[in-house]
Amino acid sequence: MDRESFIENATKIKDAILKIGGSVTAFEIGEPTTGQQINHIQNLYQTDLPEDFIDFCTSVSGAVNISWSLFNSKGREINEGLHFVKKLCPIYSGAMNWNIESYLSETERNIYSNPCNDPELIGKLHLFDVPNGDMVMFDLSVKGSQKPVVYLKHDEICVPPLQLAPNFELYIKNLLAVGLVGSEWDQIAYFIDQEKQCIDPTLPSAQEWRQAIGLC
Repeated sequence: MDRESFIENATKIKDAILKIGGSVTAFEIGEPTTGQQINHIQNLYQTDLPEDFIDFCTSVSGAVNISWSLFNSKGREINEGLHFVKKLCPIYSGAMNWNIESYLSETERNIYSNPCNDPELIGKLHLFDVPNGDMVMFDLSVKGSQKPVVYLKHDEICVPPLQLAPNFELYIKNLLAVGLVGSEWDQIAYFIDQEKQCIDPTLPSAQEWRQAIGLC
């Protein structure tokens, strides 16, 4: 995905949310980063970043912060019309955020090098925090130049993370295709194909959601 396509797809979602009465709380798409900065980060961590993540950061954006919410009567109305939504877990927000410069901080390096006695954190590289305290991460322990994007729940210690996509490129592509829902698991789970272990925009729930917010 090139920069123009990414901005175009993200803008369509922003406009759709605003049109139905939701709020867009952040919409920031930074400039691409440099290969020099990527090399510096890889030297700091003594590991290679996922190849498709590098491609995205150097050609599309090194920092993305997009979020929206439907905490209003229109949001309740939309959720009441979705057959796949449970009453206690409606679709209420969406978020996508990371910043390549965050890897320069000592805090980020400590998350990677000191897995806090949780074996499930070993070999995981933090991508971004979920508002409820969970984390979205890269699983660097998997062989290959592209790495799975996984979801780690903060209240389930020593429990294997849940896969969102087999690689970063597919994570971004499919997350935009379903309408940028989540990032909490109770929302994004409706759009995960359990067999593929991947966000899947072809699922009936994804098609229904997109139709509900006017993206179809």
